[in-house]
Amino acid sequence: MLEFSQATHNAILHATLAGGVIAGALMACLLLWNVFLIFGSEHLLLRALSAFTVLSCMTEDTVLETFPGPCTIVWLMCIFYPVLVDATQIDMIEAERSQRDQEEAAEPGTGFFGRPGISGTT
Repeated sequence: MLEFSQATHNAILHATLAGGVIAGALMACLLLWNVFLIFGSEHLLLRALSAFTVLSCMTEDTVLETFPGPCTIVWLMCIFYPVLVDATQIDMIEAERSQRDQEEAAEPGTGFFGRPGISGTT
């Protein structure tokens, strides 16, 4: 059905006709991720670009071009940016927690539970 997928005017339908049902389902999941970003992201620019991408994918096949254009790059940025930011924030939180645990363990008056007077030995 590849010969019919050139004028679908819809990114999900294009992916389904060109790559099968699994490709269409993956494309739908990625667009649902963008819809989540529209309503759940803290960054206004990311929300605006995600909204543009979702609307353009529903009305025209802008992200699955032969040569990746600006819409494809914006779409990929909207998909990957929150994941990369969350991974960085999780790493920073884990590093702070590890540093705090090391500082608490180095204090001489703290016991097993990190509280003065409560220790594992009596």
